[in-house]
Amino acid sequence: MPAEAWGRSLEVRQVERLGLVRALVGFTRFDAPDPDEPDLVTVAPLTRAVKPEWVPATEVRGEGIFVRLDPVALVGWEERVGQAFDVQRRHREAYAQFRADRYSGRYPMPVGGWASGWPGLRYYLASHSLSHIVLRAIALECGYSAASLGERIYTRYVQTVAGAGFLIYTAVPDAEGTLGGLVGLGEPANFSRS
Repeated sequence: MPAEAWGRSLEVRQVERLGLVRALVGFTRFDAPDPDEPDLVTVAPLTRAVKPEWVPATEVRGEGIFVRLDPVALVGWEERVGQAFDVQRRHREAYAQFRADRYSGRYPMPVGGWASGWPGLRYYLASHSLSHIVLRAIALECGYSAASLGERIYTRYVQTVAGAGFLIYTAVPDAEGTLGGLVGLGEPANFSRS
């Protein structure tokens, strides 16, 4: 769907230079840490020092496109979809089942049950699904495979204020980063073509 069809419901920003740092601060042997309940699983530190002076890390450079969804359109969409379908309940139940299936019995159950921390309909359908559609369309245009592109999804619920967006990026380990093929698709004419 061309960007003009979305009207004012999205805003596209080019990220010409992007740095991505990944640091290893610890590890677990059996159970993966739960982002919703980080204290449930004990993470083994890399050193005996209480505050290590350094940790192994990698830094890569790249570029990206940030897409911000209009808050008013997003709330309207959520209300329409939430009322028209039983999508919200089914997604919440699937999330709870996923967390229950991962439970090994080696740590306490999360406070509030398995569905606590569910990111909401906005995350699953508005941001995550839309970001995958855009990512696949961009991969066809920019010359990178879909596997070499990454995504970060941003959503928030603050009282009645909606916020959502996503960043599609590539980052490579050489010093030069990338050649502008991805960020060039952030131009209005190019993005609407994708």
